[in-house]
Amino acid sequence: MDRAVNVRTPGHHVYKDISPADNRPALWFAIAALVTLTLAGCMSVGGKTVAEARRGGPPDTAAVASARRSLASMYPGTACMTHRAVLTVHGRQFAFDGYVVKSNDYLRLVARGTVGLVAEVEWTARAGAKVLRTGRFFKQRWSEAYMARDLVLLCAPPQQLPIVESTAGGCIVLGQDNIRDNTMLRYVFSPDGMILQEIQAGRPGRPNYTARIAGYRQFEGYSQPVPAEIAVDGEGYSLHLFLVNLTQGRQTGDINPSESRL
Repeated sequence: MDRAVNVRTPGHHVYKDISPADNRPALWFAIAALVTLTLAGCMSVGGKTVAEARRGGPPDTAAVASARRSLASMYPGTACMTHRAVLTVHGRQFAFDGYVVKSNDYLRLVARGTVGLVAEVEWTARAGAKVLRTGRFFKQRWSEAYMARDLVLLCAPPQQLPIVESTAGGCIVLGQDNIRDNTMLRYVFSPDGMILQEIQAGRPGRPNYTARIAGYRQFEGYSQPVPAEIAVDGEGYSLHLFLVNLTQGRQTGDINPSESRL
């Protein structure tokens, strides 16, 4: 049996247990509408990156090592995950289930809702992300711009992040800058490096993507809590994700027929 765990982080509420059997769309819309995330010392300030807004002293080396371990083990190496999701794009709202199959170098997302297929996206370490197909009511460019990016940033974070910073509140920041395309990426952790709190991406000093981890949950067979409630605020869209099931040991590309009958 999976269980909710009390993982408290600054500005975050404790994740409340939600039964995977409860699939009422109205409930998930209500949950998404009621989710409130208070900005705290480790969060973004005024549209700036965490490091630019509140730069602290040299980070604690033990905390940095803990943050790197937390990022590497954020999810099991091989697993199948089921999310409930509410996506809002330019005023249009989509509720769907997202099935993610994960291995160390492979990800596959199949999203389906009451209208059938929403999108199917695949990522490999060698080739990157690509949209395999989309449903009639979901635009191809939305899958490319939103779902593919979310899949990679949330489920396949880069492990070699050369930038190491700390905030005035003591939070640990790991990141990278790409000078060629003028982009930045930041992962923000609690002061001890054990809890991922926020992901930022965009232009240096002007992030246009923020994913805040609102709660964690522990599942049977995996020793540590995993991100289970995530609120994404992107350019032109928002996304609320609720992880309701996680099973280890599924083989790459293996999605249950009942999950992929779209």
